[in-house]
Amino acid sequence: MNVAAVHTTSQSFTHLLYLIAANPAWAATLREEIEQVIEQYGYDKESLDRMRRLDSFIQESLRFNGLGVLASTKLALQDFALSDGTILPKGTFVAAPLRAMHHDDGNYADAGTFQPWRFYREVDECGGEANAQSMTTTTTTYLSFGHGKTACPGRFFAALELKMITANLLLNYDVKLEGDSTEIPPVSWYIASRVPNMKANVLFRRRQKD
Repeated sequence: MNVAAVHTTSQSFTHLLYLIAANPAWAATLREEIEQVIEQYGYDKESLDRMRRLDSFIQESLRFNGLGVLASTKLALQDFALSDGTILPKGTFVAAPLRAMHHDDGNYADAGTFQPWRFYREVDECGGEANAQSMTTTTTTYLSFGHGKTACPGRFFAALELKMITANLLLNYDVKLEGDSTEIPPVSWYIASRVPNMKANVLFRRRQKD
């Protein structure tokens, strides 16, 4: 349980940290939203839900970066027939092609490009409904937390963690990559797992309070 919960959140936040450090304009937009929401509504779970650009930013990172190639890996405990008649013999491992789905232009326009407000625009088009396409909303083309009845039950807690950590970072620190680089440090691949760079340095400076 700890391995499943801790390393996934840590990896996901590290991707977010590199994106923020490499893109000051995105950091400024997120910080502005966070400060406005807190000033108007305070700082609690409901306020975090109102941070729509932050939600979109994290969701796009989960889509674009992800944890690897596959999602929802399952083991057939008995012979199992799919709806199209395909038979999965007992002992067969099956998985959804997470990265292929998330980087398919048929599912996401210009899927190979990181667009921080991709899902923010989608929510606006849906009339601003809070859960129209939030980072915890699973679909057949957004599989960061799986889908269906076996979708990750901890995704709501994970989303809250990522929002709180990122909001705290932006409220209290200025960050940048070494040499003012705007290039995301290269990732590593371990079989089917995509791991953020473990050697890159990020510079932190506590923000000066007025």
